[in-house]
Amino acid sequence: MAQLGWIHPTIKLIIWSASLYLLISVPLAQAANSRIIAVFKEDWPSEDQLAGVAGVVAAIPGATILHVLSLSDSIAVLVPTLSLNLAKTLLQNVPGMEEVIDDKLTVLEGTTCVDSAPPPLKETYGWGLNKSSFEQVPSEWKGAGITVAVVDTGIYQDHAELKGKVGKKYNVTGGPNNDDNGHGTHIAGIIAADLNKLALIGGASEVTLASVKVLNSEGIGYLSDVCRALEWVGENGIQVVNMSFGFLDDNTPLLRTTHALYNLGVIQVAAAGNRCAKPPKQDDGGGDECHKGGAADCDDPQTKVKFPAAYAWVLAVGATNINNDIAKYSCEGPEIDFVAAGGDLQTGILSTNKNGGYGKASGTSQAAAHATAAVALALQKQSTLTLQQLRAVLRATATTLQDSNNETYDTELQGAGLIHAGKMIEALPWKQNQ
Repeated sequence: MAQLGWIHPTIKLIIWSASLYLLISVPLAQAANSRIIAVFKEDWPSEDQLAGVAGVVAAIPGATILHVLSLSDSIAVLVPTLSLNLAKTLLQNVPGMEEVIDDKLTVLEGTTCVDSAPPPLKETYGWGLNKSSFEQVPSEWKGAGITVAVVDTGIYQDHAELKGKVGKKYNVTGGPNNDDNGHGTHIAGIIAADLNKLALIGGASEVTLASVKVLNSEGIGYLSDVCRALEWVGENGIQVVNMSFGFLDDNTPLLRTTHALYNLGVIQVAAAGNRCAKPPKQDDGGGDECHKGGAADCDDPQTKVKFPAAYAWVLAVGATNINNDIAKYSCEGPEIDFVAAGGDLQTGILSTNKNGGYGKASGTSQAAAHATAAVALALQKQSTLTLQQLRAVLRATATTLQDSNNETYDTELQGAGLIHAGKMIEALPWKQNQ
């Protein structure tokens, strides 16, 4: 067994016994696999991190390294499930190890399918963009020169509304960058649908998109894949990233990765979260295809803002419906910066869909896309804006919302209020002490 000089003799015996068991009892090709992440102490030498994990991987038949995550001092590993406990024990004994965690799954903060819908007869902004007054933005501010990474299910780049807009592409799994779900294309259309006399106009119709595929056809992805995708965003100098996924609990790799992007000057916009993550047990939109004709009650509503939106260095966006009410599914907390249109079962957000069509969907995912479009416009007009300045100008120009009884919504529901793109552009350039 190579690379085991640092391991106690008792542990070596455990490795030998486990390896023998695997070889004689179950073909590895048929064994189920599990994913874990080895998280090292910050600034522990990267070569020592890799050597330590490589030693464990070499000792466990069927194990392999998935990702070396430099921004979070972490390494993701795939191991046969039969060897999971052994792998965790060995990794915890590697010098410099801080913790070994499961590679958690995340899901979209919105419906996991987009219901087909006809386009409008005349080219227009969707109602969500109108609610945030994007039509008031002067024509010279459409996001030109700004690149937005949509970290999602991919983008159908041949859509007539998006053709020529997708620049760089990345699939964290190494597969094709197609959108086999529709959600990523839906988000892309809200942000960037072209001003081309077809059907819809995006909030920042002249941005360049980066298609970053981390979620599968069901809108599900792994923590380590998300972290690697965000590292790619930083490596490629992209200014803005839209994140429509959420984790219920904080974790070290995501915290470190998003904070590193913040230090690089990347503006990160994230969906605050829907109270129930998996359909059909969620109270949000989607229509018959997703919800069999109606929203189901949540068995265990998760009302807190999810991660990464809950981080102070990420813009957290909650959702409203067509009446400017806070959507029932929108997560809440002091982390909410502002809200934007997310729609609901009765009135979804119309946008682009996979395979060239159009569709409706709803959720804080859609709300985040509206906010991302506003951020792109602001950066085109004032490229030096910091996160703090962006947050300040968006909050200062937002519209405070009231419920049906004319009572002002609590700030933990709406943050500073509904984004107003027109007033935001008028308020720029924004000075540090303004």
